[in-house]
Amino acid sequence: MMNWKDPEQVKEYFRQYRETHREQIRATNREYARRYHAEHQEETKAYKKQYRLAHHEAALAKDKEMYQKHQQNIRVRARQRNRLTKEEVIAVYGGECACCGETTLEFLAIDHINGNGYQHRQSIKRSGNPFYHWLKLQGYPLGYRVLCHNCNQSLGHYGYCPHQQIVTPAFAAALAGGWSG
Repeated sequence: MMNWKDPEQVKEYFRQYRETHREQIRATNREYARRYHAEHQEETKAYKKQYRLAHHEAALAKDKEMYQKHQQNIRVRARQRNRLTKEEVIAVYGGECACCGETTLEFLAIDHINGNGYQHRQSIKRSGNPFYHWLKLQGYPLGYRVLCHNCNQSLGHYGYCPHQQIVTPAFAAALAGGWSG
C-alpha cells in the first residue's frame, strides 16, 4: 500500500503513471490545445504578436534555430505548396498553352495579355511563385492567360509566336516604323 503522505512515493507514483500513459496524456493535451486555440483564436493571435514585439531578438533567434533544425522539411513543404498553387492558377486560366496547347505544368506560365508583365510585376513586387499566390489572393483577375515558356518567350522577344503567327500590337508598330529585327 502506498503512503500518500510521503512526497517521494507520490512523486514516484506519478512519474510511473506519466511513463505508462504517455501517449494518452499527449493526445489529451493536443486535443485541449486545439480546442482552446479554436475558441480563443483572436486572443492567442494578439498575445503572440505582443510577445514577439516585446521579445523581438529572442523571437528572431528562436525562428532561426527552428529553421535550421527543420530546414529540409520547410523547403519540401514550400515546394509542395508552391506547386499546388501553380497547378490551381494554371487550371483556372485554362490549364494549357493558349497558343500551342502544351499541358505539361513545368512548361507553363502565366502571361499578361496586354504585354505589360515586367512593369506589373515590378509594381506589385512579386515574381515567380509569389505572383501565382498574388493571382489567387486577387480572385484570379482578367487579363492573364496560360502560355508555355516557348510561346511566351517568342511573343516577348519577336512579337509573334511561330505556332499561330499572332503579331503583338507593339511588334506591328515596330514593323510599320521600319524596324529590321
